[in-house]
Amino acid sequence: MRTQPCHDDAMQPYTRTTTHPITCSIGLRGALDRECAGWFTDLDIRLLEDGAAELSGELADQTALLGVLLRVHNLNLDILWVSTARIMGHGQCCPGCPQSEGDRT
Repeated sequence: MRTQPCHDDAMQPYTRTTTHPITCSIGLRGALDRECAGWFTDLDIRLLEDGAAELSGELADQTALLGVLLRVHNLNLDILWVSTARIMGHGQCCPGCPQSEGDRT
């Protein structure tokens, strides 16, 4: 699969991937034991008042998010929510890309 920069390219509309970093928040039913928590060292883990756990932090891109979600699935954990936001202005996209400039969104 050929990767494309994040701005529009009419020749390859379905093979486009982005490399924008993202922040994420993932809610999980119940607390995580030490063994499960060890699978998410790249994210902060917080126990919420209602007994749910929240994974949060910055990930390299949507592929990294998919990896986290697959770990959640493989550990048979129940997902309560997933929230993401793209981090703009890090220059990690492609040279000259209009989406590489700006503030956090």
